[in-house]
Amino acid sequence: MTSYVAFIPLGLLLLLYFAVRKPRQIIILTLSFLGAFFLITKAFYGSPEQYLSSLPACMNLGEKNMPALWAGKSAAPDSPFFASSFALSWVHAKEAAFMYDCAGGVAFIPLLGWLLIRNSRTAVKELVRGYTLLGFLIVGWFLFYLLFMVPKLGLVRDCDLFFGTYITIAFFTGHLFDKWPILNRSKTLACVMGNTWLSFYLFSVAGIRPIGG
Repeated sequence: MTSYVAFIPLGLLLLLYFAVRKPRQIIILTLSFLGAFFLITKAFYGSPEQYLSSLPACMNLGEKNMPALWAGKSAAPDSPFFASSFALSWVHAKEAAFMYDCAGGVAFIPLLGWLLIRNSRTAVKELVRGYTLLGFLIVGWFLFYLLFMVPKLGLVRDCDLFFGTYITIAFFTGHLFDKWPILNRSKTLACVMGNTWLSFYLFSVAGIRPIGG
């Protein structure tokens, strides 16, 4: 048993955000975080020290158990991430899009990009004022996670490794979609739903061969 590593930076990001925005609450949040960490590791591992010492062996870091498809592509011998040269390549972009589509449709990413381009001035103003800063930071982290984290079980069996990315981008895109003025809102929503239903048919009814084996 191990923690879902994508939530560790997310938790630290939330603590940092509240430390800046609501400094009076950071002490309570930090104590809650440390208390929960101590109780969970004590219950399942005997002590926090034993948990931290066993964590690297459980995470399949570096080339350990690396699928043949990605042999030699890790960033370092003890890194859970791909090297940037591969993570940012067109080949891996297609792999990430395939995994994303397995989760119900990749249409939310171009929709989010379209919303930001169409409302760029509003987005900049809200970022400066801090209204949506946390949302963009969380989305940025999960996009990084999608591209750089190594799915050690392969494209199909480990596509749920990125469930945080799928959920976060869908909810954040929906939030901006409802918040900002959009032309042809019903047509845009219909395109997203159509993409989702097409993915459902391909993966649940017809079947589709994964790229790269």
